[in-house]
Amino acid sequence: MNPENQRPSTPDTGDAVDNDAGELDQGRIAKYQRLREVADPDAVHDLVGRHGIEILDRTFPYLVVAARNRRIAAYRRNSKDYLVRDIPDRATGVDSQDPLAAILEDATLSKVLEAMALLDDRDVLVLWRSAEGVSDEEIRVEWNLRGFNPPWPTTEALRKRRERARQRLLQIVGNPFDDPDGTKNPSK
Repeated sequence: MNPENQRPSTPDTGDAVDNDAGELDQGRIAKYQRLREVADPDAVHDLVGRHGIEILDRTFPYLVVAARNRRIAAYRRNSKDYLVRDIPDRATGVDSQDPLAAILEDATLSKVLEAMALLDDRDVLVLWRSAEGVSDEEIRVEWNLRGFNPPWPTTEALRKRRERARQRLLQIVGNPFDDPDGTKNPSK
């Protein structure tokens, strides 16, 4: 056989390969590695696993956006789980020997959770995550990952939103320092 007509073979198997296919695979590998550098590796794996290796034939900006969207979708699924999972069965600090205190504490917790369900999702995020002790910078990142508007709010904007959300929550739930006759008593 004429050596000029022979196709090159792979070093490990000796099988003949098509040059175009090899170049295509090298292009996919290079694009995959570059994509992993600019996008979340888990999102890139999910994207390739979901759509197959052929997805890497798309343009690079398309792949970056697709990987970003996969990551946001996964984050949204997971973020809803932690909100439900982290609600305590009983409010902490209740004396377990006093059934009346436990009933009152459960009623208060239920009232607060019902009131939070009426708030805007952005307000719930800011209130809940602040109560968990999460920093404003982390809340900004989570805000942006969830796709809330305006994107990347300033720390001052988050503080103002938290303040307004607390006021709305107090309006809905009522101030626990109010006496039944309507007078304020901060010593309680």
